[in-house]
Amino acid sequence: MKNNISLRDPKKTDLSFILNLENNLDNKSSNLDFKFYSENDIKYFIDKPKSLILDLQYRYIIELDSAAVGCVDLFDFDLINSRAGLGIIVLDNKRNMGIGYYAIKLIKEMLSKQYSLNQLHAEIQEDNVASIRLFEKSGFKETGVKKNWVRNENSYLALKFYQFFF
Repeated sequence: MKNNISLRDPKKTDLSFILNLENNLDNKSSNLDFKFYSENDIKYFIDKPKSLILDLQYRYIIELDSAAVGCVDLFDFDLINSRAGLGIIVLDNKRNMGIGYYAIKLIKEMLSKQYSLNQLHAEIQEDNVASIRLFEKSGFKETGVKKNWVRNENSYLALKFYQFFF
């Protein structure tokens, strides 16, 4: 399967895929800054020139057998301190197949070669067990916790901080 997984830049044909992914309320725990996006917002995002160094963020589309199945997001890119944040989302019906694991492996290889990063980091809600397992399997270690950080109905959840060192 890993040979069938690749990362690529977003393209115009990804408009409805990205729009549905971004506006899906079930993905709220994967996105701490959840907001709804319009079709025009996504069109602008796809059409605008992108640069990790200039924008300090970048999105890759995860493909399985040439079909979009998820996204890998880099954010808080910091070349001076040699680090970046990492987020990932895979479609519900494509989870638990190793896609996320191989996508993280690919992005780590790419970042190591192109930018000589020292580390990647991720913040994961304590109730997102699948994401915690994925990042731990990918070599990330829990290094901190923000207690009562995310409001969830009538309670608060901790936000776990994970790091991967190259």
